[in-house]
Amino acid sequence: MSRVNTMDKLTAAQVFVDVAYSGSFTATAERLEMSRPMVTRRIESAEAWLNTRLLHRTTRKITLTTAGEASLPEIEQWLAQANRLVEQTKSQQQLSGKIRVVTSMSLGFAQLAPIFTRFMKRHPNVQIDIDLKDSTTDLIKHGYTYCSQS
Repeated sequence: MSRVNTMDKLTAAQVFVDVAYSGSFTATAERLEMSRPMVTRRIESAEAWLNTRLLHRTTRKITLTTAGEASLPEIEQWLAQANRLVEQTKSQQQLSGKIRVVTSMSLGFAQLAPIFTRFMKRHPNVQIDIDLKDSTTDLIKHGYTYCSQS
């Protein structure tokens, strides 16, 4: 069994699919922004991982082997599943919840208001509760958690 890690397998699979359709290591290298030798290594990696030759290579032409033809639809499906999983987890990683802040009025208006405005545009699922005071507040008594950056 090959010891190629999953990320290398995904990259090798993407390179294989691109070469299969373009018929060119050079075109794939340009499109995927990698060197031609790296494309060759990724194809070799895919072949080692699947333990079969996927492409016939000549100086003039690159074509799929029988195993390459059989593997192409399965690899495309695997890549599509991987892309769906990435999109699904990306949407689950959006920040959400509530942030409670106690600060002086001067700091709140002068510094924090513009920052919070930008933050809330980027993270619409986050609610910010700002308590502006120019007096001392017992954070624990009012349910605030003290956080400091060391």
